[in-house]
Amino acid sequence: MISGNFRSYEKGDQLSNCGDWSANYRVLQTHSIRPGTRFPPGATWTTEGVNFSVFSRAAKRVELLLYDSADSPQPVQFVALDPDTNRSYFFWHVFVEDLSPGTHYTWRVDGGKELVDPWARAVTDSVWVRRQAISGTGDGGYSIRGVVTTPIELPARKSPITPGLEGAVIYELHLGGFTRHPSWDAGGLYHVGAFPGFSWTEWNGRYRDVIRRFVRGDRGIIGEVASCIAGSSDLYAHDGRLPANSIDLITCHDGFTLRDLVSYNRKHNEANGEDNRDGTNDNLSWNCGVEGETTDPAVLSLCRRQAKNFIAILMISRGVPMVMASYGEGVLGRESKS
Repeated sequence: MISGNFRSYEKGDQLSNCGDWSANYRVLQTHSIRPGTRFPPGATWTTEGVNFSVFSRAAKRVELLLYDSADSPQPVQFVALDPDTNRSYFFWHVFVEDLSPGTHYTWRVDGGKELVDPWARAVTDSVWVRRQAISGTGDGGYSIRGVVTTPIELPARKSPITPGLEGAVIYELHLGGFTRHPSWDAGGLYHVGAFPGFSWTEWNGRYRDVIRRFVRGDRGIIGEVASCIAGSSDLYAHDGRLPANSIDLITCHDGFTLRDLVSYNRKHNEANGEDNRDGTNDNLSWNCGVEGETTDPAVLSLCRRQAKNFIAILMISRGVPMVMASYGEGVLGRESKS
């Protein structure tokens, strides 16, 4: 019994939905598969088998064809990758167990012609016929094929010579201050959800603001709240990114702590000596009925409940949660800029 997520064909079965291949093409599967990983790209051999990974931004269906040798007329195994388990961001990947170096392979995308792996560490053109490989006509098998190889043993490198400090310039900076904000660009524009790259992650300031408004009791935002909890697909899904691209947060080093968020309606930066002009006035906070520190047990109970609401929502939200320090430390309504 062959395990794994792939389309199963037994010896003698007719292979369908395979483009221009002839109707009498036959495939025999011999290896079990696992989902695999997206890195590294290409075909990576280990003692357990081979991990295959290829990048395609627009592909809807990807298939891996395995050949015994450079001139085999037909594949010995045909693996149809499942987009739910064999795709991460724009990488399609699969691990084929007990596969040996020397195996030849090609990719097929959306039922088209066979394609060579752009990350292949070795290739062969034994059956390559340029015109038919380009057009995809005939019985298939005219593409340049990738070859599974063993890892290359690189010689050990000597440690680089560390230059002296003569003539050097050392800059000391705080990364938060150097960029004005994790989702701001150098021109001062807020770009959460718009940074390029499928593996880029960023602080989701929109998530922070929507959840703060929701917990303090703002009305008419339930749709935005649902979107945030479900992974902010309106920011990330349109170009294939995932909830993991969103770092969800309620508080961070910049601004109110969680305790202050449920204890103050406005900032109190008087002690900074700038007449309370520094820092944002829009913290989207609620003091639970009393501004600042209090000994009223009912207010304290409500503050703790509100803090727990924030943490609970953060933990159930899709995305990567970020938690700052602890609830117990406040800055008395002063906004932290450390």
